[in-house]
Amino acid sequence: MKIEVIRTLDGLLGLRREWESLWDDLPRANPYLSWVWQYAWIRSNLGARRLYVLAARNRAGQLAAIAPLQRVPLIVPGSWAVSFIGQEASISSDFLVVRGAENEACHDFLTFIAADSSIVATVLRVAEPLYGAQCLLHVDERGGPRPGYLFEKVGDRSVVDLPPAYEDFVAGLTTKMRQEMRAARRKLGARYAMWFCADTGADDLDRRLEVLFSLNEMRWETGGGRRLYAPLYPGLHDAGILRVFILHANGKPAAALSCLLSGDTMFAELAGFDYTVDSRHLGKAFYGMVFEWAIENGFRYFDFSSGTEDYKRRFQPHQYPKYRIVACSSRSGKLILDLSRAVGRRFHRLHEAAIT
Repeated sequence: MKIEVIRTLDGLLGLRREWESLWDDLPRANPYLSWVWQYAWIRSNLGARRLYVLAARNRAGQLAAIAPLQRVPLIVPGSWAVSFIGQEASISSDFLVVRGAENEACHDFLTFIAADSSIVATVLRVAEPLYGAQCLLHVDERGGPRPGYLFEKVGDRSVVDLPPAYEDFVAGLTTKMRQEMRAARRKLGARYAMWFCADTGADDLDRRLEVLFSLNEMRWETGGGRRLYAPLYPGLHDAGILRVFILHANGKPAAALSCLLSGDTMFAELAGFDYTVDSRHLGKAFYGMVFEWAIENGFRYFDFSSGTEDYKRRFQPHQYPKYRIVACSSRSGKLILDLSRAVGRRFHRLHEAAIT
């Protein structure tokens, strides 16, 4: 394949039609690989990083594969690491490849990166189930075309299968969880006037996003969600990908969750809760309402993304491995990568998350 490097936003704009055609052909849609998500993320969060999007064309000149990558500056001037665009916010990154060309595309992309002398490290974070070309199956040094890649399991992702009817979903839970979910709604409903909102109108988007970020900060007190997603979400909402769910108690926002919707899957992103309303029942009641809405609207899967927290396990999700794939050009390259990670962690640099 002939590979070209896209380094500018104008170049990315010029690739939009072909990118979207390739994305539409995926067997399962992945919103994080859509042109809309990638472009919105780049415009909002690129910072000191640089575009390094690889576009591979076949002999007929047709776009056959895309590697949505970025170059991340390391501590030594002129040294760069390569990672997926936005992988600090998504574990659903991957190569975008026409069906049947996965091996060739992955081989050619990795060979191209290895030949770039300015790149001293490659750090790719992926997780099963993937919704694209499943590049990790081709990168794995146990059977892939590029030996020398360190293939590490670094956690799990949780995906809940949704049946056609909400009552079937509840019936599939443990007896204890089933009783707790029903009791949670009943007890909250006895104390408050509950209102679950899943509107998509653009007229009050700013207000709904402010509710989401405020509740998220009330729960986790970091502000990281607002910093990362506030510039990103308006464009995703305009594209019809984003949905913000809010639960009110006596008119006061008590819980909120943002999700990306694509195909038959809902991807959970940012959540927030006001546990002064209720610390025992709020989460179960709210997620029950979200699952009920998802099922009523035809979704088959609810992807919690990273983490295996107790509240996620209670919904009996399938656990899938999450991986970090790392390759360094040399021993000095590994040293530069390790030092850059350490400095980034100490000063809480945003781009450090892209290489961990």
